[in-house]
Amino acid sequence: MATSEDGIHWKRMSDQPLLTNGKPGEWNESESGHPGIFRDTDGQTYLFYQGNKDGGKSWYLSKVKIGWKDGKPFVDEKPNGS
Repeated sequence: MATSEDGIHWKRMSDQPLLTNGKPGEWNESESGHPGIFRDTDGQTYLFYQGNKDGGKSWYLSKVKIGWKDGKPFVDEKPNGS
């Protein structure tokens, strides 16, 4: 995860990913990517993303709730492939 003031120069917010791939055998073991952020009318933030466990031959969509602490996002619930 990174931030940018101009869309050209980026600064990492952490050396760890916001959302990791799943463990071996899980629905997203080979990918968790192509994210999109959505803020609901009640102010809750969600990260929608795709994942797969077959090297990209298929894909599944999921979401996780995003929390905020000191202006930085964190995953607030366990991903659930659907």
